[in-house]
Amino acid sequence: MRLRYPEAADFFSRLLKQANPALNRPAAQYRLIRSLAALERNAEAVAQGDDFLAHYPDAPEQPEVRFVVALALKRLNRNGEALQQVLSLLQERKERTQDHPGLWAFWQQQAGNEIGNFLYRDGDYVRALSIYQALAQLDSQPAWQLPVGYQIGLTYERLFQPVKALETYRDIMQREAKAGTNASPGIKAIFEMARWRADFIQWQAKAELAANAATDHLTSPAVKTAPATSPSTP
Repeated sequence: MRLRYPEAADFFSRLLKQANPALNRPAAQYRLIRSLAALERNAEAVAQGDDFLAHYPDAPEQPEVRFVVALALKRLNRNGEALQQVLSLLQERKERTQDHPGLWAFWQQQAGNEIGNFLYRDGDYVRALSIYQALAQLDSQPAWQLPVGYQIGLTYERLFQPVKALETYRDIMQREAKAGTNASPGIKAIFEMARWRADFIQWQAKAELAANAATDHLTSPAVKTAPATSPSTP
């Protein structure tokens, strides 16, 4: 069945204006937020989402709403505010997430991946790195840690920090022996890509040193030779 978001947004908007005490206001506002987000009425989605988070901080829909607000802010090019929403979601205290750990984990990973990748593609590498580093704290399993670590390495490269990128790739490579032959094809691919990136960074550093040495040689003062004597007049 095709969802009719314009009609839904209008319906829930009018419903929330009523003073009916029997109305489940959090549920109605949550559906309004989802409808506005689907219609990409981003400013309205942000306003309704902020209001929801302020009034219902313990609602089970809170992580999803925070993700929706972050996505709407990104679409509005309000990257700094989108980053703060995602970091707030990723850094939520454990006692707040223990009632619905699976739900929180899903939306934390969804928000971190999507907004982080958006920022990376936009060239906003500093903010993307902040999200990837927070994502790395969510799960200690290699299946989660290694892909996030590889993305952190790529981001360091984009930030012209080859030393940190190389350290990140080497950390990934050090886990290869522990993974052994049981590593999945995806994890094996990450080990291979990390090795290739590390080799490339080292090759690039050597090439730059060689180029600088050649430049220094070409620009150094030429050795002066004694002027040739004029032939003597017979």
